[in-house]
Amino acid sequence: MSEVLIIVLNWNGEEYLDDCLESLISETHYEDYQVLVVDNNSEDNSVEIVDGFPEVDLIENESNLGFSIGNNIGIYENQGYEYYLLLNNDTKVKEGWLERLVETFEEKEDAGICGPKLKHPDGTIQSAGINLPEMNSMRSDSEDREMETEEVDGVLGAAFMIKDEVFEEIGYLDEIFSPAQHEESDYCSRARKAGYKVYLEPDSEILHYQGKAKENVKSDFMEFLELKNLWKYQIMNGSLKSFLHATFIYTRLAIASLLGVKPKYPWKVYPKALKETLEDLPVLLMKRSKRREFVPSYYCENIRDYSKRYED
Repeated sequence: MSEVLIIVLNWNGEEYLDDCLESLISETHYEDYQVLVVDNNSEDNSVEIVDGFPEVDLIENESNLGFSIGNNIGIYENQGYEYYLLLNNDTKVKEGWLERLVETFEEKEDAGICGPKLKHPDGTIQSAGINLPEMNSMRSDSEDREMETEEVDGVLGAAFMIKDEVFEEIGYLDEIFSPAQHEESDYCSRARKAGYKVYLEPDSEILHYQGKAKENVKSDFMEFLELKNLWKYQIMNGSLKSFLHATFIYTRLAIASLLGVKPKYPWKVYPKALKETLEDLPVLLMKRSKRREFVPSYYCENIRDYSKRYED
């Protein structure tokens, strides 16, 4: 039976972490799995909650390293599993969820990544895969339609499962997206360019309290991260047409924000996001030319720590 490591990344998530871990223990009947919580220096009672689950392993980071570095540490320190499942702490799994994901990999030999159907707590669909490069959720509506296993462009990072050989070939989550936003879209794009396919498995269901993991972060900072990492994603992965389209859309949004007309993002995040994107432009263009090559964990291997720019 294939071994699965479930990595739950956590930062000040005591409100949801207990329910998340309880659902993993009670609703996961797959025999060969291990749960690991990677805690990004929480200041609440998260570590005490994990201590209440003796079957759950724990890594305590000395600072909040964000999504990509936090998950990369979990993978780097626990090599040898056949599958790695990255799971948000504000989730609750439903019975049979893991078994069905493993079965999908076994049924689809070309699968490199597989994600479940994500639902809101009220049972409506939150995401059934995402379209790239637009990065909008597919079938995110109130109708719970009958679905079959299908190939998609990408799946949301709230819950996605990766085959070990994909890590061996293309490497880790790219830490240039630190601390958060759009790492999973980039990873799905890289995997597809390496010849793997991404699948949605609708018979695997997870409730996701969307956005709850971000409530401890100031909204304008999250909007800044979303905007600058969208640009970075487009530069590294998008076609010229999609890049020009995104540039047009976000220029228009910036002007609207400056004029106070239904701003999607506060005006102040645009120059900051543009500045950082331009600073990283040489690296982004280099990465674009090497999308199929192995990406190391800069943090784990002490090559370059992209998280340092967020320390203050």
